[in-house]
Amino acid sequence: MLLDNKTKTEDNEHYKVCDFIKGNTENGSLDIVTGYFSVNALALLKDEINTVEKFRLILGNIMQEENQLSKVVDLLNGNTSISSTLLLSTSAQKAVELLPEKNQPGRIDRYSAMGLLSKVYLTKAGYGQNGTRNQADLDKAAFFANEVIEKSGRALTPNYADIFRLKNNIADESLIAWRWTVSSQWTSQNTLQSDLGLNGFSEFADSWGTWVGITIDLQNLFGEDARNKTSRVNTDARRQATMMMLGDKYDYFWADKGGFTYN
Repeated sequence: MLLDNKTKTEDNEHYKVCDFIKGNTENGSLDIVTGYFSVNALALLKDEINTVEKFRLILGNIMQEENQLSKVVDLLNGNTSISSTLLLSTSAQKAVELLPEKNQPGRIDRYSAMGLLSKVYLTKAGYGQNGTRNQADLDKAAFFANEVIEKSGRALTPNYADIFRLKNNIADESLIAWRWTVSSQWTSQNTLQSDLGLNGFSEFADSWGTWVGITIDLQNLFGEDARNKTSRVNTDARRQATMMMLGDKYDYFWADKGGFTYN
């Protein structure tokens, strides 16, 4: 049977696949083949259909470019409005409930979700506001951030630049991050070096990012001005690891040649 949330009922309402599954599922196993799925959908299955002993899922892409008016945001939940995508707090709260407090190195855990939840509430606090913030959302952002700080057992990397070293691919301070691998499979590796590295910077001639410039906003946040070719402010130790500017020296680049100086 083929169903989706664009199917209309006799009352001209969008048909909810989850309602069909709940109404027609009893005991045993349930097989689902779907092109759209989400964390919310998995959580909905867990909460609403608790008589099934085993689920077998064949999943396709969970995101696909579509006209916004017809885009399926969540196949099982049936909510197709764009505003629903802004309510990430619902997904993150469910993740806090479902994820383990501790996990294997490099895997997300409950505090990963709490960190995301804190950022969601911080953003939500200003959404739809006009020069103000919603204090209740700010309080929630502070609460979940404090939970991560006090209870996760994580600590900041002493030297900010070391976060980006290969040896720290699983950094202690990391909550959520892409982890790349070296393989023959195209796209499995981190291509940012090629996109952002200076032309010819790599010994394999696989970098072509000289044309990429630093935004004015980022320069201003660090109190820098790229037009000044004689001196750097460097009051923030994170600046040099964030953006390369004239006169910067890096001992971890071109180490066999004594380091790299951008000039």
